[in-house]
Amino acid sequence: MKKKKLLMLLCALVLGAWVSPLRADPDGAIDLRVMSFNIRVLNTDDAAENQWTNRIDRVCALIKEVQPDLLGVQEAVPQQYEDVKAGLDGYASIFAGRDDGTKGEGTPVFYRSDKFRLIRSGHFWLSPTPNEPSIGWNASCNRIAVWAVLEDVATGKSFVYLNTHFDHMSEEARVESAKLIKETVRGIAPSLPFVFNADFNLNDKSEGYDLLVNYSYPCIDTWKAAKETEGGPGTIDVWGTTPNVLDNKIDFIFASKGTEVERSVICPAANSAGKYYSDHKAIYADMALAKEADSGASLIWESQLGIAEQIKSNSLSTDDGGAYANLIDGDVSTIFHSVWSDEMASGSTTEESWVATLATLSGGINSDPGYHNLQFELSEPVSSFRFEYLGRNSDWHDNPNDIEIFATNDPALWESTSNADQDKWVRITELTPENTDFPGDVLVTEIPWQSPVINMPQAFKYLRFVVKGTTHMNKVDSRMFAVPEITGVTFNLSELQIYAPREASGPADELQALVDSVGTIFKLYGFEFGTDPGFTDRTKYETTYSLYEQAQAAILDGASDETLAQYSADLRAAIGELMATGVHPVETGYYNIVNAYSGFEHYQGITKSLCVNEDRQLAYASTDTGNATQLWYIEKLADGKFSVKNVASGEYIGTVPEGGTNVAMTPAHETDQTIEWIKAMPGQFHIYGGGNYTSLAVASYNDGMSREGLIVKQDGSGNSVAEWYLRHITDQEQIDRLVNQGEQAFLAGEMSLALDSARTSRNKANDYKALITREDQISANTQSTGDGSAYKHLIDGSTSTVFHSAWDRARYSTAGLPLGSGDGWHNLQFALDEPVSKITFEFTGRNDASYCDTPNHITIYGTNDDELAKSTAAADSSLWTEIIDMTAAEYNFPVRVALGHFSSPVIDLGADYKYLRFVVKGTVNSGPGSVRTFASPQTTGITFNLSEMQVYEAEALPTSEYFTVPGMKEACDALDEAIAAAEGKLSAGTITEADIAALQAAYRLVDSTYIDRDALYGQLASLLETGNNLYGMSTGSRVALVTDASQLSTNSIDTNTWGNISNLIDGDKSTILHSAWNRDVANKEDLTVEEWEDYLYENFPQSTGAGYHNLNVALKEPVSQFFFEFLGRQDPNYHDNPSEIAIYATNDEGLFNDVRDSNTKDWTKVGEITEGVPKEMMSVPYTSPMIELGGEYKYIRFVIMNTYTNYEGGDPVIGTSRTYAHPEITGIAWNCAEFQLYTGLDPESIQYNYIEEVRLAADELKVLLDKYAEYTAIDITSETPVDELTAAIKKLQEAYVDTTELVNLYKEYKELVSLAYDGDRIGEIDDAAAIDNFDVLLDEARNSVDPKRPTKEQVNSAVAKVNNGYDEFMSHVILPQPYEWYVIRSGVTDENYSFAIEQPIYIADVSTGAKIKIGDYQNDGREYLDVYSIWRLVPIESDEAVAEGEESKPWEMQFAIQNLGTGQYWGAYRGQGAGNSPLMSGDKAAYQFHYYGKGCFKLQQVGVKDPMDCIKTDGTNRIILNYPSNSGDQQLWRFDPVAEQTDGTINIPDYPAQSTSIITLPWAVEAGTIADFNAGVETYAVDGIAVQADPAGGESSYTLTLTAKDEFEAGEPFIVVTTAEPDDNGNQPLWFSLPPEEADALVDTSAVDYNGLVGTLQGMTIKGQASLYFENSILNVATDAEIFIPGRGGYIDVTKVKSLGGTVDKTITINGIINDIKNVEIVETENEIVDVYTIDGVLLKRNVKASEATDNLGKGIYIVGKKKVLVK
Repeated sequence: MKKKKLLMLLCALVLGAWVSPLRADPDGAIDLRVMSFNIRVLNTDDAAENQWTNRIDRVCALIKEVQPDLLGVQEAVPQQYEDVKAGLDGYASIFAGRDDGTKGEGTPVFYRSDKFRLIRSGHFWLSPTPNEPSIGWNASCNRIAVWAVLEDVATGKSFVYLNTHFDHMSEEARVESAKLIKETVRGIAPSLPFVFNADFNLNDKSEGYDLLVNYSYPCIDTWKAAKETEGGPGTIDVWGTTPNVLDNKIDFIFASKGTEVERSVICPAANSAGKYYSDHKAIYADMALAKEADSGASLIWESQLGIAEQIKSNSLSTDDGGAYANLIDGDVSTIFHSVWSDEMASGSTTEESWVATLATLSGGINSDPGYHNLQFELSEPVSSFRFEYLGRNSDWHDNPNDIEIFATNDPALWESTSNADQDKWVRITELTPENTDFPGDVLVTEIPWQSPVINMPQAFKYLRFVVKGTTHMNKVDSRMFAVPEITGVTFNLSELQIYAPREASGPADELQALVDSVGTIFKLYGFEFGTDPGFTDRTKYETTYSLYEQAQAAILDGASDETLAQYSADLRAAIGELMATGVHPVETGYYNIVNAYSGFEHYQGITKSLCVNEDRQLAYASTDTGNATQLWYIEKLADGKFSVKNVASGEYIGTVPEGGTNVAMTPAHETDQTIEWIKAMPGQFHIYGGGNYTSLAVASYNDGMSREGLIVKQDGSGNSVAEWYLRHITDQEQIDRLVNQGEQAFLAGEMSLALDSARTSRNKANDYKALITREDQISANTQSTGDGSAYKHLIDGSTSTVFHSAWDRARYSTAGLPLGSGDGWHNLQFALDEPVSKITFEFTGRNDASYCDTPNHITIYGTNDDELAKSTAAADSSLWTEIIDMTAAEYNFPVRVALGHFSSPVIDLGADYKYLRFVVKGTVNSGPGSVRTFASPQTTGITFNLSEMQVYEAEALPTSEYFTVPGMKEACDALDEAIAAAEGKLSAGTITEADIAALQAAYRLVDSTYIDRDALYGQLASLLETGNNLYGMSTGSRVALVTDASQLSTNSIDTNTWGNISNLIDGDKSTILHSAWNRDVANKEDLTVEEWEDYLYENFPQSTGAGYHNLNVALKEPVSQFFFEFLGRQDPNYHDNPSEIAIYATNDEGLFNDVRDSNTKDWTKVGEITEGVPKEMMSVPYTSPMIELGGEYKYIRFVIMNTYTNYEGGDPVIGTSRTYAHPEITGIAWNCAEFQLYTGLDPESIQYNYIEEVRLAADELKVLLDKYAEYTAIDITSETPVDELTAAIKKLQEAYVDTTELVNLYKEYKELVSLAYDGDRIGEIDDAAAIDNFDVLLDEARNSVDPKRPTKEQVNSAVAKVNNGYDEFMSHVILPQPYEWYVIRSGVTDENYSFAIEQPIYIADVSTGAKIKIGDYQNDGREYLDVYSIWRLVPIESDEAVAEGEESKPWEMQFAIQNLGTGQYWGAYRGQGAGNSPLMSGDKAAYQFHYYGKGCFKLQQVGVKDPMDCIKTDGTNRIILNYPSNSGDQQLWRFDPVAEQTDGTINIPDYPAQSTSIITLPWAVEAGTIADFNAGVETYAVDGIAVQADPAGGESSYTLTLTAKDEFEAGEPFIVVTTAEPDDNGNQPLWFSLPPEEADALVDTSAVDYNGLVGTLQGMTIKGQASLYFENSILNVATDAEIFIPGRGGYIDVTKVKSLGGTVDKTITINGIINDIKNVEIVETENEIVDVYTIDGVLLKRNVKASEATDNLGKGIYIVGKKKVLVK
């Protein structure tokens, strides 16, 4: 045991004892006037003259008259608190609401801000669990106490002040609350005097009063101790109705024994005009507050954990280096870590699977599912304790922020750590982010986080901490916990210690306690020296610290009691002086306000300061102390707050306007600002005002990468974007200059921006020569041996490759490495072919946002010394000529983003140089807290990487637009002059708006003259491709042979990821055909044919057989020659372009139909392609040579024998490599975006030969095609080439006879005719002849066009005939009709999609945003009754105008699709796939149905162009969605009329049985129908709200009164009570009449007020205590937290309810708080049996009727049942 105690002592010396705050001066008293005032809670049922709005001014006037130093207010809801605060000047205040710490009735504390300084404060609940919102000891409601430790600034003396309000009903609660108050007051600061006051709801004859005076330690009642009293004796008045007797004195002020009270006053109940202040009288006392000296005046908090055997856990991760001893070893580099597994993020994890996983972690030492815990064995039982922890020193710091605490004295329970026995432990409390100031998601490695004091109901020896949350959990980039109740929540700590209090005794103990306390202050406050506010005076600090060290030495030396007592007095005075005056305050003066977030310096090398931007908004920008927009005049106001004025704008900082997000500026001072020092963060302040206690903060800071932005409000705890340094500016010359600058500062900012734009515009007009064209021109002093680094990658045009300098984590993170022992600053060196005098350069960062070590500090050197240039050593840089040092503060270097790009301005080298050295001295990843750490950067250098870099000679080339584009030279020369003039004005500070406008006009002229040659060249290339294709068709040399995807087949395709073979001819470069591929299987050395074929069957079922991959084409007619075009995949890394293609032909249809590679040997080989296909990603298609077949063939096969990506290594031009062990088995994977075969026409059919207009237009186009064929981007000097080609193409298109439309219509309608059949149901044809007639017409139209020599007249006539025939055909299709009710059912018949066969579309969620469901619906006819599977079509007027004389066609009409049950509609198009499926919406979205045949229609959103991108079934998610591919007729939909299948009734099938709720229906309910169709259903409207006021002034009661009603308008909410027995699902379906098929039968919104009853069809969010809602049949009052009301529901707005005076058929008790008044249980009948008590809790009557409870009682207040009752 001695060894254990010694270890505990050593641990205490390492971690430091945690001690109570400073003691007061025992020889001096503090003069105070203390006032306590129950101001009567805001109650709208009080008489008009006693309403709070009429009493505010009276209450404040009385307080001002008394002028208290301290004021405690009771029954103040937040609004009342704000009103009192606004009505008083010179007071600071603290508020906590009893509901959750912020809301509900509170007991705020006010103190004079000029007299006292707040040391610390807090609040607790009057309950056995005081650290969390709770009700204690049978009290009627939560009760709360607020306390503060205050320092008298004049004397430096400190004391404790507390304000509370005891329960009015429970005597037990008052007794226990008295004990808790006495214990807590002493525990807050044992050495300090104290004063506390309250409405105690007890008199001086009660047990509670005796405890308040005598329990634990004595204190005084200031009324009885006063030398003089006035007023009273009663303090409860109830608007003049309560006797003024001593028994009714229930408000008191108590003080520590030793206090002298001069005077104690009970104020009058009303003012001189007879107007009441409250239902209580205010009281106050004048006192000299003091505290009798006692031996237990100080507490020493001693550490309790000294050896690892005192600690246990149910979750220890040794895999992460976790150990119990690490918690108490004083080393933040070692940790305790609970278990972690990726399985914790899975929602499918079960208790069984988790236990199995635990067996695989950390050697299987853990087996307990549930939350992770830590258990502690203390050396002796304790009744209170504190603890502190340090977090893990890593980005994976999982700091606990939700800890549930348990205790026991049972050693057997201590031995087990299992969650299974947790119910046997005593639950003490739970510390959560809502009730405890836990650290944020930050490193906690220097200053420990400290808990509040944990008080326990008795002394316990064993503690269990159960961790239920951490600061790092469930974030996108952190640990995720899907089922924490099974897996627990992973946490880790580097240190943890528990402290228990011990009373100090004797001068040595007293001094030790003081020394420890002072040491804690030094540790927690983090003093730093400086002259700015928040920094510390060095002399005062060193004086105090020296005395602190001397006091420690005196204790160790065993000095005399007299000497130790003197040290106590001297050290207390010194630390008091340091805290009072040693930290520089904010005084009136001029300041730069600099943000404390280090990320800005880390990523940009510069801080950010508060400013006013050019739009006169409060903003932040890079710090510039010479800019008047960043200079602020801060004036200290009388109440200690401040006004903050911008010097440049003359405006003041305001607050966030209602409905806004950004902090506003105001022309005059309107908003007092609080500037609050953050004590643990030297020099850092929070700035807030306008009643909002969150600080000014920078918005959208992007981890420190944002350049500038606006200011918002945000919480912060230090070193964040919500903290600010106040840099005091005292240089009067600088101040005068900036003050005089005024408006010129804004103009300078605007001019600087204009100059940036002007220089950018000017630079666009110049082309520069690239100086680095070969790898051998590049060298460096370091290069990574990994990372794929190479010099050539800087100039290879690919951003997927990198140059990477060296990186060594261990060495580079070592501090103190001697200079010369490493590579030094990393560099890049360039050898130029010829010397240059001016350069510009650009670079692009790495394509990796996490490891993009992009330079942001570069020093450039030059030399012409050939020998010197042979070395790249960093040490040689001193021998080179330094040209420029470029830092992030001066240049717009990129921040930490992937592919960050930088283009430099022109750099004048000052001479001609042949060799250039770029030395990197900083990157976006080289600052503190970065991915990389550089502890000795001058020795090791700083790692950087780049994907591309180029240096240019800054002399404009002859190809520059300056020389080639008409008008550009003149515009640029004028801009040069404007730039020079603007720079002069900027330097002189004489800018005008006209100067800025002149510069803008000059650069805009350059911009308008500028030709975007790259963009125009892209257009030109596209036009050349189109023109060549068109010319080829018109001259007969280019006829596409593949017009339908059915002509294509393949033996290898990946449809799982990349879609269908139709992608080859869809005209979309972004879609591809991709053959089957798997790296592991393809590289398996012992792979067999059988294994590969099995793999294909399982993974690529549309692929067939082993062997090389092929593409097969079936031509419509045999050809003797063709050529093909191939456009590769548009992906720089994965374009698997073929390098070897074998071509085969056959006329055997059987061979064609068998796509297996094994039969290729039976085809005729007709050619091969082994060269010419590009290696790189193609921008234009590859065109093959003409393939001569040696005969006519109908079927062609292309076999991919090899690709460029079949290689080892990495070539960025080719792309990512693939390798194959057995290509003869697996084939070689390839992909393709577009593919087409072409051949020529019979000369007789060539339009060039027989149509004159075609010949002339083609010849004109050919001239232009030849003219522009060799153009490059630099050849373009105007838009003329694009304009000329566009016009020529258009001319030829107009002359050319294009049969494409006719061919496509014929094909589409022929298929439609084949699928149509006659009948009398929707989707069928009402006349069979219509089908035959249309079929004949299609053939006639096609045959009317000469197949060899079509003319425009023939084609146009045929197209018109087909369209007219289609209209006639569609007129016989039976269509769904507007407003009729339908079940919309899937038309799928393919058994592969059995989930959808005959399934209806329905909704399972009644609120907007719900997915639209298909599948899993029980098809037994119920779909015709279920309101959520019934729909109608609501016409929407088309945006497209109908031609004059024509009528809109019914099959072209647009509709919204509306649900019967909710009135909501199918939502708008959101994209393809499940994640973008249409959702239910309150807004109409336009849909069209397209006849498909088979009795079905396609459904598609209007505006979606792709005909295949329509509504389809989805079996995976059981929803409808948009998707372009179609299998098994997933896009077919059938409309089944509801009226034909029902007897006119419908139902809501899932309505809860035996429930009470609000319902809103989109259709009207006729009188009597509910009763006709339903048994056990009652429906009501709101009649009013009855309020039962408490005549004794207590809380009122509320009841909702209802009137029976059974007729409702569409959208009118009503209350439904179901009473029948539930069905098997716990429901009672509600039955109604089917609404008529009329336009107005349904509404789609409901927000109409029906006597306060507000319905919603779409779902809505409510909050605030004026809103009532049902939950589980209980009528609740909403709080300030948002509550979602689902669609089809509603709520009650109390403010709109009027008493209608109707029949009251039902009453419902309201559960909650309306306008901060707690509702008590309603006495439903006068025959209720109750007990009767005095106000002190003495039982007078037991088990009497409520109607007889007050019989024979005297005047006074009594407790009847649970209500206060006044007997007159």
